Amino acid sequence: NAFISGILIGLIAPLLGVFIVVRRLPLIADALSHVSLAGIAAGLYAGKQFAVLAGVSPIYFGMAFPVAGSLIIERLGTAYKHYQ
Repeated sequence: NAFISGILIGLIAPLLGVFIVVRRLPLIADALSHVSLAGIAAGLYAGKQFAVLAGVSPIYFGMAFPVAGSLIIERLGTAYKHYQ
């Protein structure tokens, strides 16, 4: 499984990297990595605090938070065009 995921990441990461550099957003990857870490922490906390979420893997929170964060960053980028 680790070998297959490494191959998939090796194929997908350069494609996303080119897209990020062309759009002049190289620091968004750093921001989203921190957001995903916060998502995993929130998933762990929610699993401990709420019995309904005890069976949900924190990885799902770790995937949902960066998607929401990227949408928020894009919304802020369109609202504040002079602060790119």
